[in-house]
Amino acid sequence: MYQYPENIVRVMKFQIVNLRSVVNHHYKHRHDGRGNQAVRNWIEALRKADRSSGYSECLAQLNKI
Repeated sequence: MYQYPENIVRVMKFQIVNLRSVVNHHYKHRHDGRGNQAVRNWIEALRKADRSSGYSECLAQLNKI
């Protein structure tokens, strides 16, 4: 449990949203002959940012309130 989940969500929201849009873009264009390694790398970057910041946990904590 985080003490100030609304601050973490407010600060990290834009970074997570930007990473999700990059993942969606690379997922949409994964059939361009280069394979799907780029989208896998971006998904891992998104998961790493989410884990290190605790964004999903804070969002869930706010939704329970």
